Parts: sequence; structure tokens; C-alpha cells
Amino acid sequence: MAREDYIPSDEDTLSTWAGVLKVESVKTANANAMGWGSGASNVEAAAQQIEDAVAAKKASRQAWLAENAAQDTIIASAEGVIRTMVGQGKKEPTATEAIQKALGVWGTEVEFDPATYKAELRKVEATGGGVLQVKFAKASGALTGANLYIRKTGEAAWTMVAVMLRSPFVYHGTLTTPGVPESLEVRVRGFVGNDEVGLVSDAQTVLVN
Repeated sequence: MAREDYIPSDEDTLSTWAGVLKVESVKTANANAMGWGSGASNVEAAAQQIEDAVAAKKASRQAWLAENAAQDTIIASAEGVIRTMVGQGKKEPTATEAIQKALGVWGTEVEFDPATYKAELRKVEATGGGVLQVKFAKASGALTGANLYIRKTGEAAWTMVAVMLRSPFVYHGTLTTPGVPESLEVRVRGFVGNDEVGLVSDAQTVLVN
């Protein structure tokens, strides 16, 4: 009967396994039984490298998430300022189409066809504790909303987890293992009334912590 690989793939389990190996590998009885002799120190050092690398990955991942969230906050705040100013400016009689196009604030008109419309997932942001902030387009008001679909990276099946009427939408999910980040794929599909229409959006991958 075949055996599973003795080296775990899950990072937390891998780190724990390496810690045990580091201690047990240099015990004389174990080292002699495996024929390692003085080479047991190489196993010990390799196990320590695994522990250190896993810890470093976790630290860098948390730092990236924090920095990414900080920059997203800056972007969202700046976008808010622009939208407010542009909204006020559009009310001015002198804000002609030509002026607005020159500024890049004249929205492109898109004909809505419910049969061919492809849902637009604009942005997914992990904000901590399994929570996601999802931004999606509503086809200039032609859509009632969008359904939110999620799956773990590497899995085949999608699960609809929320009905979203407004964007941005905050989804309160749960981590498989509390405190352990995991990679999720997210996509949306628009609906009118109670019926989904058109095509599903492109998927985005997000690291949830």
C-alpha cells in the first residue's frame, strides 16, 4: 500500500513537523538508527531552515496585506474626492461634453443586452477576519444587482454566497482555519429582478486573512 508523502504541504503543519524533526534528528539513538552519524546536524539545520522560511513567509504576507490595504484606502479616498468634485462640476452649465471628455470624466454609453452582458467585477479586497469588500458594476443601473460566487483556489466548484444590491458590498466570510490565510477566487454574475442574466465575470484571486 502506498504511503502519503511524509513532508506536509500545509505551512502550519510543515513548521510543526520540522520542529519535531529538528529535535529528534540529533538524538544519538535516532541518528545512529538512520545511519546519519554526524550528518544528523545537516537534517537539523534543514529543519530549522524550514521553520524560519515558513515564519518569514507569514510575516511578509501580513506586511503585504497591511501595505496593500493602506494603499487601497488612499486610492478610495482620492477617488471619493474626485467623484465629489466632478459631480459638482457636471452641474455647471459651462461643463460641456467637450470639456468633460478632455478631463476624462465623460462616461462612455454602453447599450445593455441582458443576453450578452458580461458582469464586471471591479475589485475585491480582503480587510481581515475573512471579510471581503467587493466592488462591481451595475451596467449604469440596468442591473438589479449581482450574485457573489467564491471557491478556494484549486477547487472546481463555485458556491454562491451572497446577493449584492449595492457596490461596494461587504461579505463576512469565515476562514477554514482561523488565523491561517487562504487563497480564494471570486467572481460575480448580474441579475435583473430575480433572474441572472448574461455572462459571469472574470475571476479575481484574493488572499484572505
